[in-house]
Amino acid sequence: MQEINKTILGLTIERRRLMADMSRAELAMAVGVTPAAVWQYEKGATIPTPQVIVRLAQVFDCSTDELLGLSRGEVPSA
Repeated sequence: MQEINKTILGLTIERRRLMADMSRAELAMAVGVTPAAVWQYEKGATIPTPQVIVRLAQVFDCSTDELLGLSRGEVPSA
């Protein structure tokens, strides 16, 4: 089983949020977490629960593999 790269996940969440023109508060409300939790995800401080990863993928209209950096989807720039 491959380990989740918190940096790639965080960059992907932040990039997709900005592309969707959403604030952290808006994304937090859409997935059922606090804006502080979104900040922690984006900075790589914590990893979202599997349920939140699924909700993020739904909001961003992408696969969970893309969010986790496990597919050949868009790779965030560092």
